[in-house]
Amino acid sequence: MGRQKILLLVTTFVICIFAMMGTHIVNASVEPSSAWAMESGIRLEGGWPANPCIISLSNGTYRMYYTDVLLDLYPLGSIIKSATSLDGLTWVRDSGTRVGYGNGSEPGHAGSPEVVVLSDGTYRMYYSHEYYDSGIGDYRSEFLSAVSVDGLSWTKEAGIRVNFGGTYDSIRIEHIDLMILLDGTYRMYYSGYDGAHYRILSAVSSDGLTWTKEGGVRIDVGGAYDSLHALSSVTIRIPDGRYAMFYCGHSAEWAAQTLSAISTDGLTWIKEDGIRIERGSYTLVASSAIVKLSGDQFRMYITADRYPVWTNRTIILSAIGEFTLSTSIDPLSASINVGESLAFTSNVTGGMPPYNYQWYLNGHPILGGISSHWIFTPTLWGVYYVHLEVTDDTGNHVQSESANITVVALPVGGYSFPALLPATAKSVTANMTLLTILTTVLIAIKKRTRRIGRIQETV
Repeated sequence: MGRQKILLLVTTFVICIFAMMGTHIVNASVEPSSAWAMESGIRLEGGWPANPCIISLSNGTYRMYYTDVLLDLYPLGSIIKSATSLDGLTWVRDSGTRVGYGNGSEPGHAGSPEVVVLSDGTYRMYYSHEYYDSGIGDYRSEFLSAVSVDGLSWTKEAGIRVNFGGTYDSIRIEHIDLMILLDGTYRMYYSGYDGAHYRILSAVSSDGLTWTKEGGVRIDVGGAYDSLHALSSVTIRIPDGRYAMFYCGHSAEWAAQTLSAISTDGLTWIKEDGIRIERGSYTLVASSAIVKLSGDQFRMYITADRYPVWTNRTIILSAIGEFTLSTSIDPLSASINVGESLAFTSNVTGGMPPYNYQWYLNGHPILGGISSHWIFTPTLWGVYYVHLEVTDDTGNHVQSESANITVVALPVGGYSFPALLPATAKSVTANMTLLTILTTVLIAIKKRTRRIGRIQETV
């Protein structure tokens, strides 16, 4: 009976060690769909250039529309100017003003330009008109529009495109981010301020002139990096068909960086983990425009603010981002019993759909494991390693991180070991070490039993 108790204790000890090897189950996270690297140099500086909008011209060059501030009229008196570039890196300012400040003769800001090319080849610019309201002691703003034949001379259109006044934009609206949807209609994302927080809201239009605000909030405050404000978005459709939004998140006043979120329908957004563009030595870095360079590579233009520096306070920088094929699986760690089932799911981003899937167990392809999910039902205890390999429609290939799964079972009538050895040298070494410990203990028990037997025979 004593020997059986010792064997049970040894077995329990080994099983506990196996169970400790990777039993922590992590929560699923939203991995970034893109990685961005700052480009060297400054795209535009001098004065207060900010909130750029970039369009591609028919001759292969680029035009940037941006907000500039007339310091002699500050805090009111910003205007919209432009610059051109052959390569998107070196910019030369165009002479003159594209859109002056004010609505009629009323002084105020004209800024945050967003330009679209219309079906007849002409241009429409949406821009923010901001003015001071002495009645509330704060600034108000509304979105206006102007049209142009050549992109240089603009004529303001009558009427207001979008105005403040909703639950989340009761004070003002800013930062226009426009998308032409697949059905030819428009969706505008914008920043709404209610006196306490900026949030990202949206409105839709069938003709670009009459706009209807959509209910709810697209990006709300409350994250680690956007606890105070979420504003100044730029949205694109990425190669895998989803929408990616990059926006400025404030964790405090004058402490902001560029964050991101993902959506399948443009209405419901899921914030991605981490920061896309760190603010570094700047008080804030706000994503302002994105230009597609190739199939999965984009250039982002960024407004960097050096407040409290006054002269040449803002500059425009750029970064290169890629929406490369990547995949992750969940869970990455778990502990289950023999005979129990564990469901694996996957998340694939970037690349070009449709995707081909192949699941692997201990380095061996799983027969029939060719969908985005797989269910593991082990029959032997031990440590198993699971990973997924994905190939996109253009032949790009990527492998997920391996999951570490511990399968536990109390032995009945003896000991059993997994038929498949783990796929890594580290795991094999760990198992061999455990087996060595177990063997040593059993030999010691056997020797002790024989010694006790000999003593009893002598007596």
